Amino acid sequence: MFLNAKSNLNISTVIKKAIPSLNGKKIGIVTTAQHIHNISDVKKILIENDFLPVIGKGDKRIYSNGQILGCNFSSALSIAKDVDMFLFLGSGSFHPLGLMLSTKKSVITCDPYSNKVKFKELDDLKDIILRQRYGAIARSKDAKIFGIIVGTKIGQQRFKEALKNKTLIESKGKKAYVFMMNHFIPSIIESFRNIDCYVSMACPRIAIDDYMQYKIPIITPVEVEILLGIKEWKEYKFDEINEN
Repeated sequence: MFLNAKSNLNISTVIKKAIPSLNGKKIGIVTTAQHIHNISDVKKILIENDFLPVIGKGDKRIYSNGQILGCNFSSALSIAKDVDMFLFLGSGSFHPLGLMLSTKKSVITCDPYSNKVKFKELDDLKDIILRQRYGAIARSKDAKIFGIIVGTKIGQQRFKEALKNKTLIESKGKKAYVFMMNHFIPSIIESFRNIDCYVSMACPRIAIDDYMQYKIPIITPVEVEILLGIKEWKEYKFDEINEN
């Protein structure tokens, strides 16, 4: 059973704090599920301050306009060319960071829980995360045996993508095996001692947020393509799980 927990926090104060830091005229509004009902309030405040709010429509995996997931930024990508920057309403850094990397646009975060506005901090965090991801790819350079892990949770079962990556890896003279898992913890991942590198087909946060927990590098499908020379580092973006 899924129950959508709506936040009852007042978001006006933090949105108004962000006004002086907004650049450009057209501002894309994005948020997570618990703040979807606040979008109209954000829109009203922006209009009152002479900005033009823009709200995008996502693919079939997205429930409401303006909503983003940690693995799906389609609602933002649908308007990325039409806005000067994005305003993200919510907490944490994973969503706005993925938003920055996916859209190549500036992002300002309005956190109603701390009543803080974050802007430059995101740029600093982006540099740290990108260095970590570059390091994970570098650590996988000499890998000969890959483990491709597919999540069994609904929405994470990218088995076709797993087979595609298996074929790609094997075309480079390396070995690849596909594993199905429900829970991802270091003791299970590291129990297969012959695996040099894992490729996560499940939630992208496993490879990004939990980077320091694993002794064996875990990379994403996008990073596999960079590792194998199919894409260049400048084409890097967060892994997304979009509609099939």
